[in-house]
Amino acid sequence: MKYIGMLIGNVNGQDLSNKPERLLGAVQAVVDDRIVKISTDPARWQPELPPLHACARGVGQIERLYHPERLQYPMRRVGPRGAGQFERISWDEALDHVATEMLRIRRRYGNAAFVDASRSGNTSTPDESWSDWSAPLAAPGKVTSPAARFVQLRARWKGDGAASVRGIGVAYVTDNLRAIVTEVNTAKGPAAPTPPATPVVTPQEPTRSSAIKISWKTDNPDGDSLRYRLWFRREESPLWRPITRDDEPIATSDLVWPTEALAEGWYRVRVEASDELANPVGQALKHALDSAPFVVDNTPPVIQPLAIAQGRLQGTVTDGVGPIARLEVQIDGKGAWRPITSADGILDEATERIDAPLGIQGSHVVALRAFDQAGNQVTREVESK
Repeated sequence: MKYIGMLIGNVNGQDLSNKPERLLGAVQAVVDDRIVKISTDPARWQPELPPLHACARGVGQIERLYHPERLQYPMRRVGPRGAGQFERISWDEALDHVATEMLRIRRRYGNAAFVDASRSGNTSTPDESWSDWSAPLAAPGKVTSPAARFVQLRARWKGDGAASVRGIGVAYVTDNLRAIVTEVNTAKGPAAPTPPATPVVTPQEPTRSSAIKISWKTDNPDGDSLRYRLWFRREESPLWRPITRDDEPIATSDLVWPTEALAEGWYRVRVEASDELANPVGQALKHALDSAPFVVDNTPPVIQPLAIAQGRLQGTVTDGVGPIARLEVQIDGKGAWRPITSADGILDEATERIDAPLGIQGSHVVALRAFDQAGNQVTREVESK
């Protein structure tokens, strides 16, 4: 018994053509010039040339060589495909037929038409996770490799050493990725211009604005052109009402929303992002996100009752939403407005009781001005006697 090997090609980029003892990780036991056993290479492990394990193809070589029903001569199909009807032909006839077909395909499709192939994978450099090379492409058509991030095309030909590839194109369609609204913020919008006749307010006085500025952020992995639609609802209501028209979505990522016509209370807004302009009908994707609750308050506080007793201003200020943000007084319509505080010393509720010393004696006209947090204000006068 003797052991022989056969050529494998290369392993890990190493050319093994000068090591004929290696074949598919297998060694062969031969008796009287007949292979009797194929097994895994028993060679000791070496970093520069690790031993290989026998694969199914290598182990099956015995059946390929000695099976009684193995193919031993050329056969040509004479019946319909799949009918199993063949006739025996000579080697010369077989070679002539193959050569004729190769030349026919070359004339019709070009040098590489019958050997082009593709493979695909999700790493930029092909590795063991990539698919196998596909079957040869006989003509331009669909890439049969599995869908993946990367595809590699192969073109090979024989015969014409001057042949070259002028170009290879692959048409593809990527999966549409949904744009996600990640954040929705609301804040008081810009204040309306102050009329010239109106006294300029001090920095401490709340600035009134009935507008709400809505802004949002999106994660847009495809970089598609997005359109946005907005809705609102009262906190206690399940019904969403449109802010933007459904047939006229906006393209910006913020909006100043006027709220003069709304009743005071707590509200939410919803922002929906759509990639409808970048994708065919039926393939567009949408995503929506709701804001945190916020206050809409366009109604000024109410002052009642209001009186002066023993040099102290007494009364109650109430707001529908609250809280009361600032209280000020002015004596006899002269001088600056001076701040006062509530009876409990802190302005933090929708209803505040006033019991503040004025430091005056005799007859005077005292004006009280109250602001809520939204900047709405009311003024009322009372006369001391």
